[in-house]
Amino acid sequence: VQSDEASWFKKHEKNFNLAIKFLPKQISEMITNLVVIPEMLVIHQIVPPVSAMVIKNKSAIALHRQMFEMLWQLLPD
Repeated sequence: VQSDEASWFKKHEKNFNLAIKFLPKQISEMITNLVVIPEMLVIHQIVPPVSAMVIKNKSAIALHRQMFEMLWQLLPD
């Protein structure tokens, strides 16, 4: 979701070697963060009570990576 801070990063994305896309406004503010790395998924709730779950399952990691890539391709630049 586009915020002032996110818009600033979008404006300067090339300076930070980033690629930024915004989710549609219909998506409300998310309260969890999902990190996909080769060895694990980390699902982190960023509002109290703060908690995290680590998943070390290659099939689950591959699924989330594929879903991210599919969503990324659908979002406008």
